[in-house]
Amino acid sequence: MREYSGDSGETEVRWGGFIDGIDEFDAEFFNISPREAELMDPQQRVFLQIVWKAIEDAGYNTQDLGSKVGVFVGAFTNDYADLFRELKEIPSHFCSGTFHSVLANRVSYFFNFHGPSEVIDTACSSSLVALHQALNAIRLNDCELAIVGGVNAIIT
Repeated sequence: MREYSGDSGETEVRWGGFIDGIDEFDAEFFNISPREAELMDPQQRVFLQIVWKAIEDAGYNTQDLGSKVGVFVGAFTNDYADLFRELKEIPSHFCSGTFHSVLANRVSYFFNFHGPSEVIDTACSSSLVALHQALNAIRLNDCELAIVGGVNAIIT
């Protein structure tokens, strides 16, 4: 639980879900340079790690899944980019690291999945719509298997 005083115009927060270690990421494991990893939105890092863990926990290795796998992720916030507004020069990995629009694509690229790769932003219903999109893609034979999830980390 964290509380903020209203003196500086901030909102008082009584409850929250806080992720310990959100800043921890094994960039080398995912073949990502330390500089790129530093610029990656924690939502991208967390989602990439969770997908790996979900595949592992399900008893698969990535080669067993084939390549016709879709990735559907509900994402809502995009505030990590705000932390870089004061920079005079925009780093080269800024766009691929700070916008949630590439979340699904980063996972698809890493795992060599070739099914649909979509980020869905419909506010509170994003994850549910992502599931709906995944089911439709399987029904239409756009993919044989789908990874579906949601991520929403408010960083600022």
